Amino acid sequence: MAIQRYIREERSELLKKHGLKEDTTEIHQGRLFLSVNTGLPLTHSAVSEIFRAAFRAIGSDIGANTHSFRRKFAESTWAEEIEYRQREGFSLAYEDVAMAVADILGHASIVSQDAYHRVLSRMRKVSVEQVLKNKIAQLNDTVAVQMSMIARLRDTLAKCVETAAYTTVEPDSPLRHDVMNLMAEIDGA
Repeated sequence: MAIQRYIREERSELLKKHGLKEDTTEIHQGRLFLSVNTGLPLTHSAVSEIFRAAFRAIGSDIGANTHSFRRKFAESTWAEEIEYRQREGFSLAYEDVAMAVADILGHASIVSQDAYHRVLSRMRKVSVEQVLKNKIAQLNDTVAVQMSMIARLRDTLAKCVETAAYTTVEPDSPLRHDVMNLMAEIDGA
């Protein structure tokens, strides 16, 4: 919407101010953004300089420039394609993902994406890490359930030892021996 507003309002005013017409393609070269000083299209270097200055103003690293947007878009596109393919059970082979992404990025060759495919390995790493985190959480739940069960068994055995019925069991009986061993095992756990 902001770009549409720019075209309708600001860009039209710039053209009028400098006596230029929208259909003068040899001047505008099909470019969208125009210089406020001349009404002529901004060059690649002018656009880069505008963004370089903006990046510096917000404290970004020296190497940050307009290509950062393309890199971010490409990496996001790779991530979305991989997530889609994982969800649908499609191939995650580099060539398959790259072919799908090449269309979106406007690349004629998948070789152009070599700089962007690092997201694939990063997502696989995240995926492995996430699987391990889930496994740890699952094991922690299992341990909590078992600790609760051990506490209940300990209480039951203690009550059994205290009851009159148990005390009538002979000291050397197998039942008394098993209960004592189980209590020792639980206390040691």
